[in-house]
Order: sequence, then C-alpha cells, then structure tokens
Amino acid sequence: KSQEVSNLAWAFATVGMQHTQLFELIADYMLHRPWDLPPQNVANILWAYSKLNAPSRLRLFPPILEVASTRLDAYKPQEISAILWALARQTSPSILPSRRDFFLMVPDRFAHRLGDFTTQTSPSIL
Repeated sequence: KSQEVSNLAWAFATVGMQHTQLFELIADYMLHRPWDLPPQNVANILWAYSKLNAPSRLRLFPPILEVASTRLDAYKPQEISAILWALARQTSPSILPSRRDFFLMVPDRFAHRLGDFTTQTSPSIL
C-alpha cells in the first residue's frame, strides 16, 4: 500500500498539483509506519513533498529521514539522489538539523559505491 500512496504523491508533484488535504493524509499514513517504507517510497515521498513545498513536509521530513539514515545501504543511487535533491530545497529551521545530518552521512556511506552512480544521479550528490 505504501507504494500506491507514494506513487500518488509523486504523480501530483509531477504535474505540479498541490492538494493540501491529500498531502496531509499521505503524511499521516507515512508517519504511522515509517519503518515499513521501502527506499523507493521514501525517495518518492520526499521528492514530491519538496517539489510542491507541501506544508506537511515540516512534520514529515525529520522522522522519515531518521528512519532512512539507519538503512542507507539499502538505497540505490537514484533514491539517494532524489532525497538529496529534496533536502537541498529545504530551508525551514525545523528540517535543517535532519538535512544536515543526512548530508553528512551520505559521503561516508556511499564512497565505496561511487561507481554505481550515473551521470544522471551524480550531480545531485556533488
């Protein structure tokens, strides 16, 4: 089910359509089960909320990033790149500590996997 929910958020963000009530409901759903979210769903959700600057991102990003940071090795380069892109756009004081911690973690965890990154994913992490 989290796949369908993250696809829904991704689709709305792709067409640039903000629906505050829907994104609040999605955030509630995701926060109820952050440990159950596969990496692709995390990347899609964070990307979508950042692209639309959805208000509920302020309460969604920190706990989702905390969970993601414990499982970074499970993430593909494209997923990490999408998350870093989403975080780079965030300037809210409530997100900045989580953003900083995540950015500091990535180089150490992915240095040995740099060859896995393509020309599409690399600009997001450099």
